[in-house]
Amino acid sequence: MNNIALIVDTHSNYSDVWGPCFGRLSQYCNGIKKYAFTDKTEGLPEDIIPITYDNDQSYRDQFLSCIMQVEEKYILYTSEDYILYDY
Repeated sequence: MNNIALIVDTHSNYSDVWGPCFGRLSQYCNGIKKYAFTDKTEGLPEDIIPITYDNDQSYRDQFLSCIMQVEEKYILYTSEDYILYDY
């Protein structure tokens, strides 16, 4: 599983759902490196690797600047509002 990364594309405006989102990811996605593409890192759990983007850029440029920093070959992509409820 060292070639798989899970990316959560988010924004600090939605940090109110980070607890349930990242808590469930920690519970159900052990062994997968987890990244958060976000504008601010305050409030992210320690097991999430933050990659920050510039709010003044377009979504496309934000995503490209972040994805270029992910080394894994395979990527699972999600947003903070997709909360896991089981394996």
